Amino acid sequence: MYADRRPGSERHRLRVGLLGAAAFVALSAISFYYDNIFATRGLTTTAEVLTASHRKDPYTVRFTTRTGETVVTEPLDNATGDMHVGDRVRVVYDPEDPTTVEKDVGWYYAFPTATGAVGVGLALATALGYRKNRRKFPGWAPLSAAEVVTAFSTLHAPWWVTDSYSIERAAGRAVPEHKNIAVLMLRRDHMLIQQILPGWEWWTGTDTLGLWPSGQRLSMFDHEIWCRSGPASPWRLKIMLAESAGADWLPFRGARLRKPIAALGLPGPDGVPYLTPEIQLFYSAKKPGPQDDAEFAAVLPHLTEDQRWWLDDALAESYGHRHPWRNRLRLQSEPWKTP
Repeated sequence: MYADRRPGSERHRLRVGLLGAAAFVALSAISFYYDNIFATRGLTTTAEVLTASHRKDPYTVRFTTRTGETVVTEPLDNATGDMHVGDRVRVVYDPEDPTTVEKDVGWYYAFPTATGAVGVGLALATALGYRKNRRKFPGWAPLSAAEVVTAFSTLHAPWWVTDSYSIERAAGRAVPEHKNIAVLMLRRDHMLIQQILPGWEWWTGTDTLGLWPSGQRLSMFDHEIWCRSGPASPWRLKIMLAESAGADWLPFRGARLRKPIAALGLPGPDGVPYLTPEIQLFYSAKKPGPQDDAEFAAVLPHLTEDQRWWLDDALAESYGHRHPWRNRLRLQSEPWKTP
């Protein structure tokens, strides 16, 4: 059973569905506007096809209005179909604006009614699907740091608290509007998760999430595990898997950037092991958004010189030399230089 139900995915689907529905409704409204013009005051006449190429390309017609005005224009229906240059076709035009013209099909309001119905149906289906899935996957209610420590107290393997908790510890202050918490573990220890969270549901996947069966090892393509206490419960914890070789942590790119596993974390005053800030920023830098940029700015003054240079090298090797954080890292290390 697979379905992408990460925090925020349902809201994204809702936005996409409603935007699609709005597009259909807007198209319906525009079509209704012109159909109403043709139905209430439109005049019909015969026009000559002046240009026509492919079936779906625009075509041009010429006709004479009842007042004797010669009009050359592209009809609104805007598709050649089976017409050829020199053909005679029936058109309907607006006498107040003769350039508003389309092929006379003899009926009106069918297209706007159909597109409007599709838009309304799509909106209803999206809303009902959102409601149904919200009942099944009711969002994100992360564990507190104390709850994470309790859950992982029996784990005899390295682990580190990451995300906003790591950033706040490094910056020495709270990061506004960011309450996420996650745990980083080594991939070689991932089967222990099922032991320390018995009775929970574990979900993983690449493009979509699916239930992780008990006793089954994950593939190398699974990098995140989403955990919740049971069916219909909100997500409580995200666990990220890191690669390792012997006593070293390995980034997903750039083997020379490896670090000793023992150097990945720092103990907090409450005994919680949290990821060092340069490693946390390295993970956040893959596709940084506004919140990641704010966290980078909050932590940057607190990085040591060694941390800044390591992160600068890691960004260049893993994400490219033009990563937007690199200039700020170098300015922090060498303030007399300009970008």
